[in-house]
Amino acid sequence: MITRVGREQRIWASQPTSFEEIPEVFYPAFSALAAHEDPFPTTIILPTGGVYGKPEIPWIFTCLTDAIAVLALDGSEVDVTLHRIDSINTIEVTINLLYSKVEIHSIDEAGAPVSTMFEYNTVFIDFFTPFIQVMRQGFRSSTPPIPSELARFDVLKSDYYKFMNYSRRCLLADQTVSSFVMQPTISEPLLVGWNKLFYKTVVPAHISILTNSEYIDIHEEVKPWWYFGAKYGKTYRYVHRSRIRSVQVNDQDDELIALSLDLPGDEQIDVTFDTDRRQDVEQLLTEFETSLN
Repeated sequence: MITRVGREQRIWASQPTSFEEIPEVFYPAFSALAAHEDPFPTTIILPTGGVYGKPEIPWIFTCLTDAIAVLALDGSEVDVTLHRIDSINTIEVTINLLYSKVEIHSIDEAGAPVSTMFEYNTVFIDFFTPFIQVMRQGFRSSTPPIPSELARFDVLKSDYYKFMNYSRRCLLADQTVSSFVMQPTISEPLLVGWNKLFYKTVVPAHISILTNSEYIDIHEEVKPWWYFGAKYGKTYRYVHRSRIRSVQVNDQDDELIALSLDLPGDEQIDVTFDTDRRQDVEQLLTEFETSLN
């Protein structure tokens, strides 16, 4: 039985700085991958692949010259997954108070999909930020975003303050904003007993941002219809523009439209808007088509 204190200690991540700090069971596989990396690659040891009572599976993440390597212990064997930087389709980062999750979707050299999902305590978000930055732009940078580009989101301040901050936080140093569309929550009435009217979320509040290098979608968590508290969870989805093969706008019904992105490996992303935002979404489409042609 794991006590609360003991369990918290076991989920603490660490950053080794030499081969001597790599756990013995991972050493052969890790050294085979990183032997020629100089300096020692940025690496994280995550003692558990789950949090809050989920199964404990040791993980190691390391940032190689041209790939992110994920090493997971499966029984006595070490499974190695490689996500080549230039083959990553999407990166999804979910943050909800002390719970965080990252999903990486790429394709291998044969064109088959490769996915990795891991969870960690948000306390260690600074450990994972460099990995996410490398996956998004291919290198690490400490240069701050361009102030004038951050100011593009000032128009959201009065009505969508959270999304103004979310949008600012996701910009990289050299990114310029081509266009963005803010979509408020879309709900439908749901009558539940005692003649009381509740609302069910059809589409969570989200913002789509097109920069010179990425398409970014940030959406709020979806809560049950009976939940009335604050929403703290959000997911950032990053797609490099070089991975987008085609984009189109489709009607879903009389009130909803979808921005559809086709990616390698038959992966597709559909982002839903209400028809009132058709003009803004089509402007986003025009910006996309300019770069694809």
